[in-house]
Parts: sequence; structure tokens; C-alpha cells
Amino acid sequence: MHLSKADAAHKVSATEANRRRVLALAELRELVNAEAVASATEARFRADAEALLNWPASISAEMAAEHGLAR
Repeated sequence: MHLSKADAAHKVSATEANRRRVLALAELRELVNAEAVASATEARFRADAEALLNWPASISAEMAAEHGLAR
């Protein structure tokens, strides 16, 4: 696939912008701890999964009442 001059220039500028961003972060020492990110991601995943699994129980009574099925 052949890139137009504009596409090629955009790709170069995006690459340069990314390189500059990485260098700036490295200079500021704001790179993150991969283990901390993995731990936080897993905790968020577990919380979201639990919320999705518990949703039917929390909403079923309300839905039953709306449809006249409440006891």
C-alpha cells in the first residue's frame, strides 16, 4: 500500500509526537509501575464482573413489579 505525502507526513509527525511524549515522561520519571497497573486492572475487572453478576438479583423485583408479576 502506498501512502500519500500527507499520510506519510502525518505518520512521521505522529511518530515524532509519540517519541517526544515518551522522552518527556521519562524525564519527569512519571513512568508507571507495571505491577501496580496490573493489580489495579485486575481489581477493577473483578469489581465490574461482580456488579454484572449481581445486577439481575438487584433489578428483578423492580422489573417484576413493572410487569405486574410481583407477589
